[in-house]
Amino acid sequence: MTEAPSPLETAFGLKVDPFLDHPGDAWFYADPMVMQRIDLLLHLLQFGETLILVQGPEGSGKSTLLGQLRRRIPPNWRASVLAGGQIHSDAELVTALGHDFPDLSQEAGESFGQALLRHAQALQQQGGLAVVLVDDAHRLEDACLTALLTLGGDARTTCRQLRLLLLGNPGLEQRLIRLGLHRPQAGSLQSLEMPRFDEQQCAAYLMYRLAVAGYSGESPFSATEIRAFCKRSEGWPGPLNALASEALRDHAQRRHRGPVGAPAHARPPARRLPAAAWGALAITGLAAGGLMWLWQHGNSPPATGETDLPLPLPAPTTAPPATSV
Repeated sequence: MTEAPSPLETAFGLKVDPFLDHPGDAWFYADPMVMQRIDLLLHLLQFGETLILVQGPEGSGKSTLLGQLRRRIPPNWRASVLAGGQIHSDAELVTALGHDFPDLSQEAGESFGQALLRHAQALQQQGGLAVVLVDDAHRLEDACLTALLTLGGDARTTCRQLRLLLLGNPGLEQRLIRLGLHRPQAGSLQSLEMPRFDEQQCAAYLMYRLAVAGYSGESPFSATEIRAFCKRSEGWPGPLNALASEALRDHAQRRHRGPVGAPAHARPPARRLPAAAWGALAITGLAAGGLMWLWQHGNSPPATGETDLPLPLPAPTTAPPATSV
């Protein structure tokens, strides 16, 4: 038994909601500002020797940017991607890094940090790099954040050999300052902000997601709706997706229900009568026509047997005879 199509499929021909999270590069909207950030991050990782920080609120696209950055890392680099919310101790940090750098060998009397930096230096001599990318870095405990940045004794020494990129919510830089891991005047940190969409970029982003999902045609959203989406989401993709998904489903439900006064294409098609019903209607129509003909031609008043006689013509008159005098 086949399932009935969803309102999204009935109204827009969509089998999936374009504004939910979907895996795959096809769903990535390569906005020029985002691509510039990726190119800049690759440049800083390759040629910089400072800690790199990318800040933005939840839903600003940090994880998406990290995924695209990771796909563009050269094959001679060795990258470790850590999730800040999944590391809760120094031991878990060491285990995660050791898993991503399996060629690392720790000599007798050497700490894990010293062994990792020596391994990173060897990669540099071979034309490669050792890179650590941390998503949701704001969720790392203070002790774990400190342990990561001081693998080489201090943050500056660590970043000379091991490239570190932290992605987190606003306030992460202030936290590094509070922990003594960053001094603003020292120039030991490169900080970038996630870019926002303006109204035009919001409209282009929404249409791109719709097209990837298989939709073709004009935007289902009015200019007023897009303006409201952009304002309420503050130009961040996450909230923008949520607003667009809710509005699209609302539009689909309205089309699916077919409100009074809606155009024909927006209402469900009328039910078709079966052939037998059409035949019955035809026979009924013919019978009614026959009865009408009989009534018009067979219901004249009956004859009474009387005939109308013609009236007698008046007798001709003659002029009186003339008299002589």
